[in-house]
Amino acid sequence: MALEFGFEILLPEELMRKLQDGTLLAEPTREFLTVISVEVQRNTQMLTPVDTGRLRASWIRNVDVSPMPLWAEVSTNVNYAPFVEEGTRPHWPPMSALNPAAAGIRQWANIHGVNVYALGAAIAQRGTRGRHMLRMGVQIARGTIDNLLQQLIRRIKEEWAK
Repeated sequence: MALEFGFEILLPEELMRKLQDGTLLAEPTREFLTVISVEVQRNTQMLTPVDTGRLRASWIRNVDVSPMPLWAEVSTNVNYAPFVEEGTRPHWPPMSALNPAAAGIRQWANIHGVNVYALGAAIAQRGTRGRHMLRMGVQIARGTIDNLLQQLIRRIKEEWAK
């Protein structure tokens, strides 16, 4: 699961020619993307609700490994993360989730001493509330992103002047 954001920088032809090899932008951009992804990952982990800790521990970050990095992402491979992030509309949980041998809702209900069918009925009536931990993690990092973008621009200007 990844939340994307972007920006566009328009450059004059002279600068584009100077950028052909990517050395002017590559290192500062990689550092920029790395610091931003670390910040978003940290914020998201702090905001992730904890029951077993699996979801909180699963957040990872990646930065484009190409010579001129263009993206960074914070994501998780936990299959229920989108439902925790966005919540769900009212629905009856699948019977496989209520099955005594299954993990999921049955396991959660047992750990918390809740009747699994009552929990299923509550989800069917109200759905689940989204926690928006990734969205808020990005929002909290917005100030840092803006400051780092200004530093990136200054650093590129300094390199250009050399």
